[in-house]
Amino acid sequence: MHIGSLNIGEVAPSETQQSARADVSVLRTSSPLSATLRGQNLSMNIRQLSESELPALLGLIKAKAEFDGCPESLKASVESLHEALFAPQPLAYALVAEVDGKIVGMATYYSIFSSFISKPGLWLDDLFVYEEARNLGVGEALMKRLCVIAKTAGCGRVDWHVSNFNERGKKFYRRIGAEISEKARLVRLTEAQIHALATDA
Repeated sequence: MHIGSLNIGEVAPSETQQSARADVSVLRTSSPLSATLRGQNLSMNIRQLSESELPALLGLIKAKAEFDGCPESLKASVESLHEALFAPQPLAYALVAEVDGKIVGMATYYSIFSSFISKPGLWLDDLFVYEEARNLGVGEALMKRLCVIAKTAGCGRVDWHVSNFNERGKKFYRRIGAEISEKARLVRLTEAQIHALATDA
């Protein structure tokens, strides 16, 4: 058994399998979405992150970790984000929201696959808007842009987590039409646990 660029078992993906994956070429190349905020003399722009804006993205991620109550779990750096987001084959992608030229929100995401529906999907890893920019429609604009990307890539779903304590977030997600499952629980192996289990294989 070898885990590399091919599937486990050295079996190359068939044409059917390839077509079932999200077209990664569209995950970063979506055109910007610009709008004038309703009732506000402000302009908003939703677009892909540029390399020079990695420090701003890291600032948003740090604020998200604080918001989630787990700042100690943050290990990302500008360098590690650059390696993940701007490699020849990126591990993930990032949308940013600008209001009057200032980056105030983000949505990070990557491609997934569902065996149940046999279609690709997107996993929304983090959605965050600075407090001073909330109630301006920024979060909804980020979600709309993400759904444009998902539709273009032929995705069957967009999935993400929400904290049980984030009542405001749950209310927002329900308002935009998302379903929140109470049946499933998050299960995780940390990097150390992965290595321990792999050693016994």
